Amino acid sequence: MKRSFIVLTTLVLVTVLLSGCNVLPWSRIKVDCTYDTDVFAKGNLPDRLKKGDAVDLFFPFKDGAKGQYNLGSFVIEVKAGDKPVEHLAGEIHDVDHQVIGIFISIPNVGDKPLTVTVQLKK
Repeated sequence: MKRSFIVLTTLVLVTVLLSGCNVLPWSRIKVDCTYDTDVFAKGNLPDRLKKGDAVDLFFPFKDGAKGQYNLGSFVIEVKAGDKPVEHLAGEIHDVDHQVIGIFISIPNVGDKPLTVTVQLKK
């Protein structure tokens, strides 16, 4: 009886200590970013995010595409499962006022796997 009480106490203590840990696999969500590889360079996009976090994603243009496109040239979708996620999209300019990429700001990623799609309008 005394041993089972110690085991139960240990399990509760470990659970309480780990509940605030951000490294646990169940405290993060998967992020899938799909973009037009002919237009965008390979960016530094995350594959996992902390649940409920805010994130800014940057999609840089390839050298040949800089200045040729603007935000209106793309269809941008951010979804958690099949539900749309609130986001803000904008352009990144260089010192010559050329558009060098776009950014997507998501104030709350939620707790479901996230899909971000950026494609050229047809």
